Amino acid sequence: MYEGIYAPPTAARYLLASRAAERVYAVTSRHLIRWIRKGLAHPHLEDVPGRDLTIAFQDLVSMRVIAALRAAGVSWPRIHAAEAWLRPHPGHQRPFATEQLGPTD
Repeated sequence: MYEGIYAPPTAARYLLASRAAERVYAVTSRHLIRWIRKGLAHPHLEDVPGRDLTIAFQDLVSMRVIAALRAAGVSWPRIHAAEAWLRPHPGHQRPFATEQLGPTD
């Protein structure tokens, strides 16, 4: 069975602490739970009740990438499309956490 280590309020605090001061995107535990329900974390988490929900480090990294994309003005449809395209290509459940995105130079 899948086990996480970060509850949504804790994960939201980590994401807020890691953001760049000039690019604010206020992430709350409600945001994280909504993102998880939309399938942007490990698929097994979509139906876990909020009080029982914990996420793994790779999910935390994925949520950080999503927060950065939202802060940069990337729309939800584009985020979902990117995630849907990336997931089957490398074969990872969390491509935002495992794949290099952007320029390689």
